[in-house]
Amino acid sequence: MRHNLSTAMFEQWYFVDTLDVFKDLNKHGCIKLQCLARETMTDPGHAHRALDDCIALREVTNIFAHRIGTSTRHLLSLYLVEFDLASSIAQLTVLM
Repeated sequence: MRHNLSTAMFEQWYFVDTLDVFKDLNKHGCIKLQCLARETMTDPGHAHRALDDCIALREVTNIFAHRIGTSTRHLLSLYLVEFDLASSIAQLTVLM
């Protein structure tokens, strides 16, 4: 707990770094979201706007999963990592 904020809920979370996913799936191509959106003919929205980037990333991920013949859920499950609370707190402490 830091500043009276509980971190307990985060200890049950898993994360996926989609950069790792696309490094594996697009080994010789550009893995920037804008490139992936162009390659999959996905509307990228306004680049670097959080919601637009999330929507574009979802669509690109769905398309890549379909291309390899699996579900998006299964594809992302291959890259799950547990939340590292100690590391995250250490990084946040540096910023504060």
